[in-house]
Amino acid sequence: MKKSLLIVGFLLIFLCFFAHSLFASEKNFLSFKKQVVFDQQGFGIEAFRLLVPKGWKFNGGVSWDNTKYPPISNLIFRITSPDSSTVFEQFPSQFFSYSQDPNLQYSYVHSGIEVLQPVSAIDFLRTIFLIRAKSHVTNIKILETQNLPQQAQNAREIAQHEMSIFFRISPPQTQQELATDAARVKIEYVEKGQTFIEEISASLNYVTTYIPTMYGGYTKSITWGPTAVISFKTPASEMDKKIHYYNIISKSLKVNPVWQTNCISFIATLTRDHVRMTQRDIARRMQQISQTQSEISDMIYESYKQRQASQDEIMKNYSQAFRGIDSYCDPIDNFEIELPSGYENAWTNGTDIFLSEDPNFNPGSQLPRGDWKQMKRME
Repeated sequence: MKKSLLIVGFLLIFLCFFAHSLFASEKNFLSFKKQVVFDQQGFGIEAFRLLVPKGWKFNGGVSWDNTKYPPISNLIFRITSPDSSTVFEQFPSQFFSYSQDPNLQYSYVHSGIEVLQPVSAIDFLRTIFLIRAKSHVTNIKILETQNLPQQAQNAREIAQHEMSIFFRISPPQTQQELATDAARVKIEYVEKGQTFIEEISASLNYVTTYIPTMYGGYTKSITWGPTAVISFKTPASEMDKKIHYYNIISKSLKVNPVWQTNCISFIATLTRDHVRMTQRDIARRMQQISQTQSEISDMIYESYKQRQASQDEIMKNYSQAFRGIDSYCDPIDNFEIELPSGYENAWTNGTDIFLSEDPNFNPGSQLPRGDWKQMKRME
């Protein structure tokens, strides 16, 4: 009996030691999975990819609204922690129109377009976005607001390049002017008895079109709105230790330049031809566009570089809250990934990625599940 108790005692000690060792080793690394999202409704190709923390839930993807003319594509997704308290979210694009001409205002309303006078990026986030997206929260406290001029400049370069692709297919009939703005807000609120902090950023485009009138002269029509709104919500007490997840997810988000250019070409074609299409017509036109994209491969690559520059700029505005950034090469698909510095090495099996502070960490021996390859830090 005593011998049995002694064996059980040693077993419990061993299990406790093993659990402690496993816990200690897990504290030394971060793990992520590669999320590749395809445009199932539209072109059927990869639309974007990003890294998602292991154990977190990804919902969303590419959404096409074919009730609009022309159809609108959006990247809409949420990434939620296992306890649902921390959420990274990308909201859909929004576009409004405005003109002082009552006839134009009537045509907007008749076409189902929301009429709204343009405001700055900060005012959009404070007086429009928060009211609509956080209507269930009544005690919002704005902690910080910040204009992001460099992000606005990068957004302008992206918009100009994408407009150049659009105008090659559908040349403008009237004069147009482009302006951009960008901002972030940091808010605090109580929800279900818990205090949360949320960071929200947005880039806005404003396109002014000068429309000739029958009496001579011009009237102005302004189409404006955010190209995307990104937010990161977490309990206030956990922001300091969770903010690096925001950094990694944001930096890893890569939009496929071929898909993006396909979308622009598709909208430009419909605008040029002034046609409304059935679902079958839409699918056929998308297939035609996909087959001709090799003709503008240089423009696709340039659009990709500019988009990534803008995405990188978003994270620079939070640099004080983050560690630095290192670039790694994924040896399996030769894909560049930016990850936080401060880790001795990074490993991948093509789907999962581990970052470790331990120079001797090897997932092949500590986590034997797959063909692991070390990712080299790029200079």
